[in-house]
Parts: sequence; structure tokens; C-alpha cells
Amino acid sequence: MKPIRDISYSENIAIFPFQGVEYEEPNNDIVISEEDIHRVLEVNDIKSGSWQHNIIINKLKKKGLIQIKYNSSRLPYLLKIMGFLLGDATMNFIGRKKDGILNFSGQPKDLEKARQDIILLGYTPSKVYSRVRKNG
Repeated sequence: MKPIRDISYSENIAIFPFQGVEYEEPNNDIVISEEDIHRVLEVNDIKSGSWQHNIIINKLKKKGLIQIKYNSSRLPYLLKIMGFLLGDATMNFIGRKKDGILNFSGQPKDLEKARQDIILLGYTPSKVYSRVRKNG
């Protein structure tokens, strides 16, 4: 192994590509429970029984997102969106209802994939927009 800065243009190199890991069927254990969601809401001053609390819980139940298990078909989509949020996205809570708004940035093809994942989770994303920035 040697740092890339020490490799000359004419030097031969060898790589060892990652082959992945053997697939294991996920189990039925709960990753996110309804109680977890209630706790997070409480910590964020959304009290149990309040209209905001009831709206959030009811929406998550309708979308099948109130209790997520390792073998849930929705988990991979949630994880992909979380990964995007940790990289090329922001999240804000706006308005009286403190609705969560996600803003993604990146390549149009990747943004369209994220958009499709959001649709699969039962939400309605905006179209993919692009702009040309001045001054970088």
C-alpha cells in the first residue's frame, strides 16, 4: 500500500476490489417501535394527546411506518434517505405544524432515485429542479 500522491503516472498499480458480504435474511426484531416515536415526539415538545402528536402518529400508521422491523420492506428506503440526509441534504421543520421538509442536492439521476424512494414510502416529493450558480 502506498499513498496515491506517491504513485507516478507511468507506474503500474494493482487493485483489490471489494467483493461484498454474504447475504443473511434479516430477522423480525423491531428497529423503531411506536414507543420510540412517542419518546422522540415528547423530547421535541410534542406532547402525547396533542393535535400535532395525533397527526404524526396517524400519518405514520397510515403509511406503515409506525413500527419498523429489520425485515420490513420499507427499511432499505428509510436508510437510503437517512444516508442522503447525512450527506447531500438538509431537513427543516416549518410552520405551525412543524412539518418536516427535506431538501436534497446532487446529480439529477440520484435525486430522481431519492424521489422514487420517497414515493414508495407514501409521501409526495416535488419535482427535481436544477439551477446554474453564478460565482461558483
